[in-house]
Amino acid sequence: FVVAGKMVYHHGRYLATEVVKLKPSHIFEAEESLCEQVLVFEWRHQGLLTARMLCEFVQLDAAVFRDTVKAHVDLTAFFRSFGKHCVETLAKEERRLTDQNVENQLTCCLISEVLYKRGYTFESESDDADTWTWLHRLTSS
Repeated sequence: FVVAGKMVYHHGRYLATEVVKLKPSHIFEAEESLCEQVLVFEWRHQGLLTARMLCEFVQLDAAVFRDTVKAHVDLTAFFRSFGKHCVETLAKEERRLTDQNVENQLTCCLISEVLYKRGYTFESESDDADTWTWLHRLTSS
């Protein structure tokens, strides 16, 4: 998660010395995140991320995250279902593999579909504005 500054992402296999001359695939600015895939899948990074200025970012240790999920049977089952659903959906859309996150709207849709299949219902608030506050409103059906 980028807190401040700009980070430049180049999709593909490049050395840091090569990307100076290339057009970036994406520029990540404050309040953008990337590489969420590593939390759910066994993931090999698909590009190179560099900073062209002083940056501040927050990094979540994926191994610690996965170990925490594994310690809770319900979460493990959810993430397995979520991962499978993501792969199926992205394969249907023929998206290329990249370290950029899918759109928040798609992620929310995938999560809600998996929750619904697992027997949960929830109400989204009109002021959510792509935040995750609605996850706190889960009620078993």
